[in-house]
Amino acid sequence: MRWQQVAQKAISEGISLSRLPFGCKFGFRVLSYHSVGGNALGDNLGLSSISIELFKNHVALLTNYRTISKAIIPTEGNDLSVGVTFDDGYKDNLYTAAPILLEKNIPFTVFIATDLIAKGESGFLTPAELKELAKFPNITIGAHGKTHSHLTQLSNADVFIELRDSKSYLEDLLGAPIQSMSYPYGDVDVRIFEAVKNVGYINAFTSRFAINTSKTDPLLLNRCAIISGDSLRTLRQKIEGDWDWRGIMGNHFT
Repeated sequence: MRWQQVAQKAISEGISLSRLPFGCKFGFRVLSYHSVGGNALGDNLGLSSISIELFKNHVALLTNYRTISKAIIPTEGNDLSVGVTFDDGYKDNLYTAAPILLEKNIPFTVFIATDLIAKGESGFLTPAELKELAKFPNITIGAHGKTHSHLTQLSNADVFIELRDSKSYLEDLLGAPIQSMSYPYGDVDVRIFEAVKNVGYINAFTSRFAINTSKTDPLLLNRCAIISGDSLRTLRQKIEGDWDWRGIMGNHFT
């Protein structure tokens, strides 16, 4: 894994240097975080939990960009906006990440795998903590499936349960409509896409490295994963498009 990270950074560095005379890509760039200063689910390599100090530095860099919360796809033009999202629903999203973001007035979205909350799994928000988080300004709560399963590996009936029950649990708990979701593991195909549409989500986020434009399907919104070793230079490169070569490999059906 280490050599893969080195190779990826080398490729992106080359793209960054060749791009400099032409500027960055325009559109809606969405960043995907997990845990800040904690332990992420199944993260044996320690990639999905960024240190608190590095996250503070990331947030300071984000103040140089226009940050938005909702999946409002900008029209074509000379504009770059950035969205900040978190997957799973860790306690540190409330106690660590939220205060740092709110201090800089940066909106963000947290996607909740609802069984992890409802069953009181260690390290995850309790229902009461989630309700507290949802009251903060500039925050959007979305769904991340019921059991954090690979949706494409499930039967139609189980997919429906994953999508419907996570949505209804959050709506009942928070007393507000849940319109957004992110695909666990970025796992989506035509069948899952249609199921998400039928359950009534307005937008859904993948794990594909690419920027979003007015042509991007709102149920197949792209996101760039941010990992523990991402320096400020790497974060800037991801925001401005130097890592989008990874999206060519794709991780959804379009």
